[in-house]
Amino acid sequence: KIMKFAISSTVLWVVCLTASASASSTVQKKPYVSPKALVNGEVKLGGFDNEPAKVLGCCDLHTITDDNSCVEVDDNSTLNPVEIGAMPQFSEEEVLAVLESSKNAWDGGAGAWPQMSMNERIERIELVVSYLRELREEIVNVLMWEIGKNLKDAQAEIDRTIVFIEQVIAAIKDPSNTDFNAGWQDVSGTRAFVRRAAIGIML
Repeated sequence: KIMKFAISSTVLWVVCLTASASASSTVQKKPYVSPKALVNGEVKLGGFDNEPAKVLGCCDLHTITDDNSCVEVDDNSTLNPVEIGAMPQFSEEEVLAVLESSKNAWDGGAGAWPQMSMNERIERIELVVSYLRELREEIVNVLMWEIGKNLKDAQAEIDRTIVFIEQVIAAIKDPSNTDFNAGWQDVSGTRAFVRRAAIGIML
């Protein structure tokens, strides 16, 4: 079953989630992703200037109970979007504060991240991958509720992301890959020591 509704002038097709089990239907437990943002290297969980915007999902022909589970009701029920989280809505002052913290972290190329070695950066990214693995099922559930992916496609999206990151890291670590390994190279007829480095702030 499909419901069409608009959010911020963008029309979304939301496929409501159902999974057949014998004669009954079950639905994954409704998630709730609280509003949060990364500010100055720390996760900010609240205290934003503006009211967070609701993020809506759908529960098919089911009713959300107080414990966030879904129960099936009669076939005459209306498909209603349900709240599955909230997204911070930054004020101009908050956006500029984040930009300033990024400039301070970059510090003209002398900050902690740009001064890290390639191996140190890889270690940080590998840590992120380990967290993605731990949270895989939670992320899959949110994907299904938020954008209507079925279970198999949602799992594949997370798995492809992890595999891609690991493949990039493997390519960088490959000693034969001169594009990413610091060393002496001939560049336009000049013998130079080439080293990859962070290039600055990106928006």
